[in-house]
Amino acid sequence: MPRARRKKARLTDAEFRRRQVQEERRQARKKRRRWVYTGVAATVGILMILSFIIPELLRSTPNPEAYLPGYATEMMESRPIAVGEEHEPYVSTPPTSGPYYDDPAEWGIHDEELPDEQVLRNLYLTGVAISYNLEDSNEVERLKRFIQEQSDYPCYVILQPYSKIDPGMVAAAAWGRLDLMEGVDEQRLQEFIDAFHGNGDRGLEKPACSPEGG
Repeated sequence: MPRARRKKARLTDAEFRRRQVQEERRQARKKRRRWVYTGVAATVGILMILSFIIPELLRSTPNPEAYLPGYATEMMESRPIAVGEEHEPYVSTPPTSGPYYDDPAEWGIHDEELPDEQVLRNLYLTGVAISYNLEDSNEVERLKRFIQEQSDYPCYVILQPYSKIDPGMVAAAAWGRLDLMEGVDEQRLQEFIDAFHGNGDRGLEKPACSPEGG
């Protein structure tokens, strides 16, 4: 005799609703997991891309110092010293940092060589020192006229003869910056002066100064 087929129990509305809620929750959990996995994968991908891009950007970002006239010099410990006091040798000629005297030289043109320690104080006061070792008196006079023609002369500029550089050379010095050239290159000197003299944005002291006739 054939076996009677059992009838499948019919779900009640409450049971059907309960299972429907469970399924909705299961699907919601799956959806959340997919979003988490997608977010993690996207974050990892972005980080990997940035790991390649950022070093390139850093290498390609212009360095403002690279566009300044002259070249940066090694910085020495800078401190005031007494006149005539011995100290460690300077690392550049002429020096652009290191021990200095308290009293600066007067701004403007000097016909005698000044102590390095004194000129350094002027550099720390946002000055530019133009030092020359020229045998041609016409070149010296040309250099003096060039300095006197600066719009705020004599403020923040020193001109002096200087025996410690080679004959025929001119040196432009600012705090931490130096340019050496053969002969009088007015354009190059002007660029150096414009960049550094009286520049109070470099963390240096800038005393008040009135140009001649001002």
